[in-house]
Formats: sequence, structure tokens, C-alpha cells
Amino acid sequence: MADGTKKHILIVGAGPGGLTAGMLLAHRGFRVTIVEKTDRVGGRNSELDVDGFSFDLGPTFLHQKFCLDEIFAETGSKSEDHLEFVDLNPMTRLSWGDTALHTYSDTAKMAAEIERVFPGSSGGFKRYMSDHAVKFRKIYPCLQYSYQTLSAFLRPSLLRALPHVLTTRSVHDVLGDYFDEERLKLAFTFQAKYLGMSPWHCPALFSILSFTEYRYGVYHVQGGLNRISQAMAKEFEKLGGELRLESPVK
Repeated sequence: MADGTKKHILIVGAGPGGLTAGMLLAHRGFRVTIVEKTDRVGGRNSELDVDGFSFDLGPTFLHQKFCLDEIFAETGSKSEDHLEFVDLNPMTRLSWGDTALHTYSDTAKMAAEIERVFPGSSGGFKRYMSDHAVKFRKIYPCLQYSYQTLSAFLRPSLLRALPHVLTTRSVHDVLGDYFDEERLKLAFTFQAKYLGMSPWHCPALFSILSFTEYRYGVYHVQGGLNRISQAMAKEFEKLGGELRLESPVK
């Protein structure tokens, strides 16, 4: 742990980003205060209470759980010590009239399901997973850096990822490399809607979205995803951080 106790850091906003920064800085020995204008933590990942029932105001399921695991691990904890996760398998049930496809994060099980519903198409799925494992390894490191200087855009990791970034193709175009069946293309492209985009217009870069679900799974958090922010706030205070709610910054 670094000796940062002489510095006092103020973080505005107790959303997931502010809470993450607060946890990491407090763990490194800094004096940290998070101020939040509302009466609860979470920001877009908070909750709405109505007649004794709690509703998520933001996302309702979790994928790329390993990112959350890394945050807690950095502070010497485990996400499972604070939250109860439910691995959703099947993840979704996709229907087209009388045809239904269940999706799984188990590659072998998913390949078998595709072969059952769309005979002869499982090979394309296996190629998709193999190719996108390489694509993800190249792109993911680029998402872990700040780009506040021009030199940051010359990092070797970003240059290696450029062929996947600088393209005029869409997510739907990419899935055409693996599937002839239009319904299967849609099964692997509806994740573009997470970005508020059509798969016919969403840049090809984001074909990794469906890959992350099929590779790393989709989870429900018991009590709702707002519990993640609550758990982070508790860990932040446990690490010595100060949290001030109903404290707008003027």
C-alpha cells in the first residue's frame, strides 16, 4: 500500500466509476471523500423503491463479471464475499414463430443447440468463437488506457488493434462471415441494441459484445444490480473512505 495519507482526494459522484476510483485510492492509503447529490449511491446503477419493492434504474443483468472481480481483488477482497451471483444458463430464449433457440455460455452446449435448431451451422459458431477470442485479446487492452495525450494513440496495443477498429463493415456484415442463416445472424447481433444501434449500422468492432456473453456468461445479482453499487460503497467505507450523500457540488 502506498503512503498517500497526506493527500485528500475529493470524488464527485457515487456512481460505479466514482466508487471504483474511491475504493482503489482508499486501498492505496489516500484520504478519499466521495460526495453524492442524491440520497443513495449508484448513479445510473441505483434503485427505485416503490411500496416495499426495489427496481433497478439502470442495467438489469451483468456480463464481463471478471471486470467487477478485478476491482474487488485490487482491494484485497472478492466480489462473492459481498454479492450473490446467479449464472444465467440459458442466457436467453430467442424465438422466431415456431423456432426457438436457447443460448448458453458453454461453448460445446451452444454448438450442439445451434446444430439442433439450424443443422450444419455449428461450425460457423466455432469459427466465430475462435476468431473473436483473438479479436478480444487485441481490443480489450486498448480499453484499459486513458487517451488524454496524442502519444497514447501510438501505443503498440492500439496499433495492433487498428485492423479491427478501422473498418466500414457493420456487426451484421461480420456475422455474415460465419452464418448463412439470417436468424442466426440476428441471434448474434441483437447486442448492438445495448448501444442503441441497429446491427446493420453498428461498427464491426462491437461484434465482440456477443462473444463476451458466450465466453464469459451473463449473471443476475440477487436483489438487483443496484446491490453492486451498495457493496462497493460498503467496501469503500471499510477501507477508510468517507461517503457524503445529499451533498451537491456547487
